[in-house]
Amino acid sequence: MSGDGRMGILYVEGGGDVDGTGNETQQETAQAAVDLLTQDVAEAQADLDAALAAGDAVAAQTALQDLQEAQDALAAAQEQLGIVAGTAGDGEFNFTSRIRIAFTATGETDNGLAFGGSIRADNAGNGASGTAGSVFVSSSFGTIAMGDVDGAAKAAVGQVSGVGMTGLGDFNEVSYISTPIDPSVLYTYTFGAFNFYASADQIGDDNDVYGVGVRYDAGTFYAAIGYETQSETTAGQADNTIALGGGTSFAGFDLKAVYLFRDLNDDDDFDDDGDQYAVSAGFDLFGIGATAFYRDGDDLDDASYGIGGSKDLGGGAALVGGIAHSGGDDDDDDVRADFGITMSF
Repeated sequence: MSGDGRMGILYVEGGGDVDGTGNETQQETAQAAVDLLTQDVAEAQADLDAALAAGDAVAAQTALQDLQEAQDALAAAQEQLGIVAGTAGDGEFNFTSRIRIAFTATGETDNGLAFGGSIRADNAGNGASGTAGSVFVSSSFGTIAMGDVDGAAKAAVGQVSGVGMTGLGDFNEVSYISTPIDPSVLYTYTFGAFNFYASADQIGDDNDVYGVGVRYDAGTFYAAIGYETQSETTAGQADNTIALGGGTSFAGFDLKAVYLFRDLNDDDDFDDDGDQYAVSAGFDLFGIGATAFYRDGDDLDDASYGIGGSKDLGGGAALVGGIAHSGGDDDDDDVRADFGITMSF
């Protein structure tokens, strides 16, 4: 069992919307998921009302559980929509706090096949349907994980470093192809310094996503490449992405870079078709850290950037703060800042 927590103050400057991190296709996919889950919630509520009216306690209990799971899934989909499509700025200071506890279970078969899973307590309801947490089996052939897992390209290449206690909108992140439809499956195989990945999102729908990736990690530096394709988007076209990434760590300093070459029109042309890139730099010396990032792209309205710092307090606690901006140089409506204490236990 492990966990994390935080407490502090968050500021979001109002007057403008916070830019989303996704392209138009990803926004449409996220909106479609919200619409579908909204319908599921309405149907689950109707089933509960009918069971209560009929006085069927067993059916009512089942319907109530279905309603709770549908509401949890809708909340997660709405959060994802806010990330890819953007949200309105609050224009005020707010207290912010949370605590999350994660549970991990492991076992081993008689012939040495390892298996297990992990999930956060706040996601336990969705774990029953495979849309949160993950389970795995592992042996000399590699590891197969299923549930709420990353695609192969993202697992290999990753993201650059973010800033702040809360992540400040995660404006450092580039947009990999993905769907909010889980469970997904991720296969990982390690050979020396090389890691190989293959993945598939939930099959059976019209916008299946498949990916592969390779990462070479020498300890002080890494390089990675990934490819992912979406068979059909809501616009009736396929999306393809080639992801490149690399970084190095030395003497307390850390550098990372990610570049996505995108073909959003299924025309086999990756030129000026929604490419995105991000870079970050940071250091951590004597318990004092600082990080800065910059992200831009062809399909993003404006560049995003941020800077943050931290002070290790020992015992798993740290003072953390940052400021991030999503918008142009002449538009400071999308500024977020935070400061507080993070905890790891």
